[in-house]
Amino acid sequence: MVRLKQGITGFIYDSSNGTIKNITTIDVDMKTVKQMLDEDDVYITNQDADELFMFENEESLQNSYEKLYEVLEWVEA
Repeated sequence: MVRLKQGITGFIYDSSNGTIKNITTIDVDMKTVKQMLDEDDVYITNQDADELFMFENEESLQNSYEKLYEVLEWVEA
């Protein structure tokens, strides 16, 4: 299972390109986040991370072509 790395509160993920667009390190108001989102963007928090990114193990996370290892870490369930 994965979760956000320590110090990261969320990130904006472009689902059409598979890229991380913005990383937040403080709690932000969802109204503010929505203003930053484009059509294909999703704001990912700890509540969403494991459900949206289903890695089987730490190695698969580290090999992610989307570089999700920059914002996510593997934890044993």
